[in-house]
Amino acid sequence: MIKGKNLTIFVYFFSILLLNLILQSCEEKAESEIYDEIICDAELLNENGSKFITPTRFQELLFNNNNTQTDEQAYSGKYSVKLTKEKAFGMSYIIKNVQPDEHFQASVWRLSEYGNGLLVAHAEDVTQFYIKQGEVNKKDKGWELLILDIIVPQNLKNQDLSVYLWNQDTTACVYFDDLKIRYFPQTQGLKE
Repeated sequence: MIKGKNLTIFVYFFSILLLNLILQSCEEKAESEIYDEIICDAELLNENGSKFITPTRFQELLFNNNNTQTDEQAYSGKYSVKLTKEKAFGMSYIIKNVQPDEHFQASVWRLSEYGNGLLVAHAEDVTQFYIKQGEVNKKDKGWELLILDIIVPQNLKNQDLSVYLWNQDTTACVYFDDLKIRYFPQTQGLKE
């Protein structure tokens, strides 16, 4: 039988062990909430140079609007995209066959002198679904993080959803880097 000081030590170590197990299970749950994730960092182009490429373990994902790649600025790596009045759209990706209540989160880093440049998502028919984000979530090294939560509405069963970057300003340029699209099977609260 455990008594006195030995009981206190036993309870102390048992409490630490239990707390450690709880914390580990919370960390595993947080990681498992993200079902899938793709990232376009503007670094690689496909063989003929027509699209941004993001190699994953099982396939290569292609992002449109590669003609905007530049080495003038970069949040990470060597390249980003530069959008101007002449080249107003960049890094676009089509999510195929979305289902009601699916949850996607798109994020991108933006470098903009005047706060121009939007992260946009819309359905094939923009009157059914269109959202955009230009508000800053956080800042780092002069770059601003934009986050757009996308909850697929009931009327978009088996339709495609476009996610892309847009410079709506006709006078100033904007740079974007590290577009990330995350998928969550059902609507959940998200943190970057």
